[in-house]
Amino acid sequence: MQLNQADKSVSAPTGGRRRWRTYSVDWRQCLRHGLRGSLIQQLTRAKQQHGDYLRIRLFGPLGFYVLTDPESIAHVMVKNQKNYIRGEPPWTHLRRGLGNGLVTSDGDIHREHRKIVMQCFTRAKIAEYGRFVEQAVAHLRQDWQSVAGRTADVHEAMVSHTLLIIGRVLFGLDLSDQVISLMRASQQVNHAATTIDLSLLGRAGFIPTRTVRRLNRAVKRLDALLYGMIHVRRAEGADGADVLSALLRCQAANQDNPNSHQRLSDKDIRDELATLFGAGHETSACMLSWTWLLLSQNPKVRQRLQAELKRVLNGRDPRVEDVPKLVYTAQVLKESMRIYPPVWINGRQAVEEDWVNGRRVAPGMMMWIPSYLVHHDARWYPQPERFLPERFQDNTPSPTDFRYFPFGGGSRLCVGGGFAMMEGILTLAGVAQHFNLGYAGNQPVQPYPLVSLTPRGGMPMRIDAVS
Repeated sequence: MQLNQADKSVSAPTGGRRRWRTYSVDWRQCLRHGLRGSLIQQLTRAKQQHGDYLRIRLFGPLGFYVLTDPESIAHVMVKNQKNYIRGEPPWTHLRRGLGNGLVTSDGDIHREHRKIVMQCFTRAKIAEYGRFVEQAVAHLRQDWQSVAGRTADVHEAMVSHTLLIIGRVLFGLDLSDQVISLMRASQQVNHAATTIDLSLLGRAGFIPTRTVRRLNRAVKRLDALLYGMIHVRRAEGADGADVLSALLRCQAANQDNPNSHQRLSDKDIRDELATLFGAGHETSACMLSWTWLLLSQNPKVRQRLQAELKRVLNGRDPRVEDVPKLVYTAQVLKESMRIYPPVWINGRQAVEEDWVNGRRVAPGMMMWIPSYLVHHDARWYPQPERFLPERFQDNTPSPTDFRYFPFGGGSRLCVGGGFAMMEGILTLAGVAQHFNLGYAGNQPVQPYPLVSLTPRGGMPMRIDAVS
């Protein structure tokens, strides 16, 4: 799936300039559904009407730019990525909760911290964490055996499942009160911060609204929990296989070396843990929830998946060593992430003037890059709304092919993407061979755009044992 056309986005145009096409937000739709609730529909309509290079006008001069051309996205996120940062203001309040973690930081901090965190997600470490996933999958199967024939909120179950896994990976803890409290504080930060950052693009955050007060309380709670975990683990001795222990060992090894690029403060550790925790359970839970829904709507895909599981596993619980053999299972997951990408939108702010396919990018311009819209483009995916895992039968798109980028790209490619794939494959394999899930809601499930695409109102599904 490589793009073979010539690069269109290198320098100022020699001929006439091209324009960003303007789309004005439909405030009537916002009044009915809220800006967040109508955001995906409005962006989709704007792209259908005006193409890949959009200026979304809120009112007056206030607005933002949207880019959906894969080659120009590669220019912004890879070829000229040093010119594009997270920036301000749309990340201001999410940064209050996550600090300068990998999602929100820029420059030297991002580059050096990424090197440190990546050491926790090498292939060997992912295989080691796979043992936690195996245990959690077996636990989930046992739980669902006791509720077979009933209806449950599968998204809530996936949140609990991924929370159990991330608690062990990051902190070496089971589903304790601490981890549950951390989840609640993290969710409150996510929801409140993205709500504020959507309101006037974050410029109204100084007003002490109820949402701002809720964010302040959630950040204080998140701080107390994470700093408490850091202090306790340091006192106990950071000798575990979890990420917190690894970061504390890195801190201890470099604290007396003023020239080391791997020096970490307690705040640095707190920020990376807050980021990894939110990304490590919420995005994975959403990824799995949407996959269960798609399988329930496509019985032929489910049957082919179960045939592979019977051939490879024959009823036993999956192990990390089985992942390379579960080829179709991986295709199912990749196609699910095409339709409902875990990272549904990426934001960049230009540092200096640039040109994108003949269109001027002014310094300070905020640009949004929605993978959701690219993944639903019929130019790249015929019948884009159909669930067709065989799209990924021949190969997996490269990280520089921005027709498919569920985990972001460039220097901000998700460090836990390999872990998330392993977690998703083992969970699908361990559950789908024993259970068929059928959607039991009265209305179609709508994706609600937070940091991830969350199923609005949950996902009620009937859990039936495979006969």
